[in-house]
Amino acid sequence: MQIKPSKVIIVVFFAVSLLLPGVLLNRDASSPVYLENRFVWPFPSFRNEGGGLNRSFVWHFERYWNDNIAFRQLAIAANIITKYYLFGILDHPHHIMGKEGHLFFDDQGKSIRNYQRLNPVSEEGLDEALSNLLIMKDYFERRGIPFFMAVIPDKERVYPEYYPDHIVQQNKQGLPNLEAIAAHARRNSNLNVVTLTDALVRGKNTDFYLYPSVEPSHWNMRGAFIGYQEIVKLLRSVYPDLLILEEDDFTITPKNMVKQIGPDIIFNDMPYVVYDFDYDYSSVLIAEPLSQSESFISLIKERHRFPDFYYINHARPDSPRLLIHGDSYIYTFLLPVLAENFSGLYFIHTLNHIETDDPENLAARALHEATLAFSPDIVLFAMVERAYRNNQFSQYKDLALW
Repeated sequence: MQIKPSKVIIVVFFAVSLLLPGVLLNRDASSPVYLENRFVWPFPSFRNEGGGLNRSFVWHFERYWNDNIAFRQLAIAANIITKYYLFGILDHPHHIMGKEGHLFFDDQGKSIRNYQRLNPVSEEGLDEALSNLLIMKDYFERRGIPFFMAVIPDKERVYPEYYPDHIVQQNKQGLPNLEAIAAHARRNSNLNVVTLTDALVRGKNTDFYLYPSVEPSHWNMRGAFIGYQEIVKLLRSVYPDLLILEEDDFTITPKNMVKQIGPDIIFNDMPYVVYDFDYDYSSVLIAEPLSQSESFISLIKERHRFPDFYYINHARPDSPRLLIHGDSYIYTFLLPVLAENFSGLYFIHTLNHIETDDPENLAARALHEATLAFSPDIVLFAMVERAYRNNQFSQYKDLALW
C-alpha cells in the first residue's frame, strides 16, 4: 500500500511539534524570567539531601519541565498582549495599568505600598539614614570635596491623577520614603539635598508629558531636562559660574514613544511625548574605564551589571571635575548635558555595588576607589525613589574608615 506524501508530512509535522518543545528546553535555570519575576525550577537531583533516593523526583521533574519548556515565555507574552489589547488589562509582574493608558512601575508591591504610605520610615530609620548620609558627606568634605544629593520622584508622584483609583493613599500628607529622608535631612542637618518633585510638578502639562505614558519606570528627556536644570542650580552654590543650558540651546524633535517590555512585548505611545535634544557637545565619552586597583576590579567583576562612564571636556580644561553616584535616570539621559560644565565627569552606578548585608561593604569601597582614581572637585549622589531600600545607606558607613 502506498502512503500518500501528504500523510507523511502531517505525521512528521506532528512528531516535530511534540519533540521541539523538549529539544529547545531552557537549560539555564539560574536566570530569572522577567515576565514572571521569579527563577524557574531547576533540574531535580536523583538523590535527596541525606544521600538516599529522591522520592519526589517525578513531581520535581514535572515542575522543571513546566517551567522550562520551550516557548513558555512566548506564550506568556502572547497572553499579556491579548489581555492588554482586547480587554485593557495589564497582567505583568513589574507594571500596572493606570488611567488613559498610562503604565506605572511596581516591584512586588513595593512601589504601591510606598505610594499608599503603608510602610513609612520610622523616626529611628530617618535618623539612621541621615547619619549614614552625613558619613558620606564628611568623607568627601574631609578631602575638600563638596557633596550634594538629588532625589528623583517616581512617575506616580508627578502624575497621581493617572494612577489607578483603587490604589488609595492612606496618608495624603505623608511623603514617599526617600523624600521623607531628604526632608528630615534638610530639617536636621546641613546636607545639600534637593528633591526634584516640585520642579517636575510645576513643569508638567497635558500636551508634553515628563514621564511617557507607556514608560512606567523613567522620565523622558523633557522631564530629565527639568531635573538637569535643578541639579546645576544646586551645584552652583559652590561653583556659581556653571552654565545652565536652556531649551533654546537645543534642536528639539518630537517623536513617538515605543516601549518594549521584556523581549517580546511592545507598546506604541501617543505622538509628541519624547524629545530628542540635538546638541553639539564639546565633552567626549572615553571608552576606557578609569584605572583602578586590580583587587578592586576583581572584587566588583561578578556584580558589575551596569556600565560606568567617563567623560572628558577638552573645551573646559580648567573647570571642576564631577563624580556622580547614581542610576539610570542620570546615565541614560543626562551625562552628556551635565558633562558640558566640567573638565571631567565620572559616573559610577549605585546598583553595581549595593548589596544587602554585604560583608565586603562594596558600596563604600567603590566610592573610595573612584575618588582616588578620579580626584573629583564635586560629588553628586542621585537616586530615584523606587531604587531606595530600607537601611540602604548603611552600605556607606565604612567611608568613615578612610
